[in-house]
Amino acid sequence: MIVEEIAEEMMYHISLSKTMIKHADYAILPGDPARVELIAKTLDPNSYPLASHREYTSYLSYMRIKG
Repeated sequence: MIVEEIAEEMMYHISLSKTMIKHADYAILPGDPARVELIAKTLDPNSYPLASHREYTSYLSYMRIKG
């Protein structure tokens, strides 16, 4: 059943799945959830919210790393 597959894939404590985060390579973990949007929008003006569960707020942003 599709609902069971989605439930298995979802990480409960952050309400995210690998599909939702598009297999991101990095995560930035600010100490204050109120700063998440500011940090995300600074990295990428087109960032968008994914989930907010308990004290965890998640945005998806794209950035280029020079190297």
